[in-house]
Amino acid sequence: MKSEVDRGFLTASKGFLGYPTIVVYCATPLAAAHGLLGNGEPMAPADRARALGRPSAAHDLAVQHYVASSASAAPGPVMEVQGFQHQPDALIDRHCVEIELTQKSDPRIFRTYLFYAHAIANDRINSVRFVFRSQSLADAYLARFAETSWVDSQYNADRRKYVRRDPFLVEADHALRPRFEFVTESALWPFPKS
Repeated sequence: MKSEVDRGFLTASKGFLGYPTIVVYCATPLAAAHGLLGNGEPMAPADRARALGRPSAAHDLAVQHYVASSASAAPGPVMEVQGFQHQPDALIDRHCVEIELTQKSDPRIFRTYLFYAHAIANDRINSVRFVFRSQSLADAYLARFAETSWVDSQYNADRRKYVRRDPFLVEADHALRPRFEFVTESALWPFPKS
């Protein structure tokens, strides 16, 4: 929901019920003017799927749950490394965490891998852990990770598609590979499925 906050549709209030990691989102006058939500109305992800995107809300709740369940985890800062800009879902010391609830497109997966490869190679972080809620989703990401050519694609808004650039060659025994971890945690999404 960070993008909705950045666009001015939502406000984020930290410290709900005394828990510093829980954030409550409320609509702004801008959201009300666009007819998305009433001004000051609390964000209810299931009811507002059309306006603000249910997958985004589910992801933010899962990240908050993960951060709250780890004593030393914190939301990740926006980082830029060699032209790649990304915000990790969580940061534990110098170890990034990515929470994956849904399958992303290949260009998005490879750009995330490339960002972390550059961040590790430039000593910005030590490692990255991808956390999945299902083994089938983890297997799909692992299949792309096993490829020896990670294709860099940049989204072109004018053409409304990803444009391929030079691939990053990552041999099977590349030194960066052991610093990527893939785990499945069934407790990642503790809420009932709707």
